[in-house]
Amino acid sequence: MKLYNAIEKLEGETLFKYIAVIISSIFLIGSIDIRLNVILAIFIAVTIILYLEDKRVTKSETLKTQHELKLNTIKPIPKNFEPYYDIVDFFFSIQDFYPFNPPVYEEVIDNVDNFLKVYEYVKKSGVETPEKYYDIAENKKQNAINALHSMIFKLEVNKIVTNKLDRSCKQLDEILRRYLDEMYDIYKKDIYKKGYDSTRGLINTGPRPVNHYTNIVGDVTYDIY
Repeated sequence: MKLYNAIEKLEGETLFKYIAVIISSIFLIGSIDIRLNVILAIFIAVTIILYLEDKRVTKSETLKTQHELKLNTIKPIPKNFEPYYDIVDFFFSIQDFYPFNPPVYEEVIDNVDNFLKVYEYVKKSGVETPEKYYDIAENKKQNAINALHSMIFKLEVNKIVTNKLDRSCKQLDEILRRYLDEMYDIYKKDIYKKGYDSTRGLINTGPRPVNHYTNIVGDVTYDIY
């Protein structure tokens, strides 16, 4: 049995007895030989360190198990969400929207899945023109938010539900924005390292309307649902 689990299961009276034994042992050894004091101090220190480490690992494993359970609850099961606890927690918290419009909800999942695929590619591969992939990721982000917002047509007429949808759209925007910011940092480092020339694109990090996206003809806006 793991040390952390064993200690956590001790009853108060039993734990008190163990502590009393340890304290008594310290005083007893202290009156005998200082070298034994050092040995005991090392033993206690090692025990505490092992306990704290086991506690950390146990809590980490518990969090991972909870994360996997949440991930398997999301419909449809995403392809790229697993390492991203914040995104899994978010979609787990809005699963009640799924029955109102499954196809649109799946569209949200697909766009975020593709967003993360682009993010991982840029972060791990060291692409030569990260700005192009930034635009693709930003487009997927906007598509996901717009699809989520469009679910308002299928929701029940309930202020609590519609307010939750509004908050969820803002929250998804904030979460994905953090990953976009990381991609932007990669872009800046690449420009600093290689320099800028006419073949390189610019990333516009200024405010844009939520009904904005980019396609082959450039920046486009459209009426939001």
